[in-house]
Amino acid sequence: MNPNESLLGVFRTIYQWRKRLIYSTLAVGVATALISLLLSNYYQASTTFFAANSDLTKPDRIFGPPGSNVEYFGSGADIDRILTIASSTQLLDRLIDTFALFDRYRIDPASPKARERARLKLTGHLSVNQTKYDGITIMVEDKDPEQAALMANTARDIVDQIGRASCRERVCSVV
Repeated sequence: MNPNESLLGVFRTIYQWRKRLIYSTLAVGVATALISLLLSNYYQASTTFFAANSDLTKPDRIFGPPGSNVEYFGSGADIDRILTIASSTQLLDRLIDTFALFDRYRIDPASPKARERARLKLTGHLSVNQTKYDGITIMVEDKDPEQAALMANTARDIVDQIGRASCRERVCSVV
């Protein structure tokens, strides 16, 4: 057996450095524990809802023939529309204004890129996902659990308002 193909040299080196390896591992563990204790707690609140079928507001679908099947939940296009609204800057701006997030995130509103900085900060605390059952979940993280829940519910309501306003011409809504 060739000595260059053996792991004995590696084990000898590790054995020689064992005290330094143990001490450095312990130091990193203690530092990690201290840093994690000093960080603020964040609470996550979420709300899940479903997109409504845009055909529901058409009178002929609701008051049509008695045997017609009415689909209450939206299809892929309706879900995509709601996901787009939930990821829009319009939602972010309304949340920033509603909850005075310039003050909360300590951003000077008079600075040149204040709105962009507030959007980036809020985007780090807000996520929009589609569930495996085609629901839409909005999750908000905040240091205050009540504030996180209020922001998530308000975001859902704003998505509903924007969806209704943008679809009045096309007749669609959010459930």
